[in-house]
Amino acid sequence: ARVHCIEKECSYCDDDTYLEGGMFIGSDLSDAVVGGLCLVISLIVIIGALFALVKLLSRSLKGTASQWIKRALGLNSYLSMLVGVAVTIVVQSSSITTSTLVPLVGIGVITLEQMFPLTLGANIGTTCTALIAAVSEGQVSGMQIALCHLLFNITAILIWYPIPILRNIPLSLAASSATKFLKALDCFGVYRHCILSCPL
Repeated sequence: ARVHCIEKECSYCDDDTYLEGGMFIGSDLSDAVVGGLCLVISLIVIIGALFALVKLLSRSLKGTASQWIKRALGLNSYLSMLVGVAVTIVVQSSSITTSTLVPLVGIGVITLEQMFPLTLGANIGTTCTALIAAVSEGQVSGMQIALCHLLFNITAILIWYPIPILRNIPLSLAASSATKFLKALDCFGVYRHCILSCPL
């Protein structure tokens, strides 16, 4: 809804803006420009945070810590799946679980095969958020949708994970896709270098 300013409380009242506060309040920038700037700033912060996370993990998870994680995840893949479920239920976000564990694969602490059940467990754990919301609302339709979300993830896991041949399909696709993506990035880097190096 549009923010209605009261002149006595807000010194930057403008009927043509949705800005209520922040560092761009009082500027001559339009809402679209401010939204674009905020999007760019947020992307830079997220990418910087991910790079910092990778560097921090690569320094801290060496030696004994690395061996401990490998042993813990190498015991049983279904136990790893339960760990993914439990962690995601605690943090209430599968994105947090996945984005935290992906750098561990990147620095070689865990393998793609060990990461796979954790990701599947995170997909199940994230359905608990919808279940909690459905229980709190007490609506039958909400509970049906939440259960559909849960059963969909469980059914997909039962189809793809127990049989090794089917399990290798998403793993091989992930490996091949990553290789092609890195090659594309290399080509883009060469193209960018040529464009920046050669005067127009």
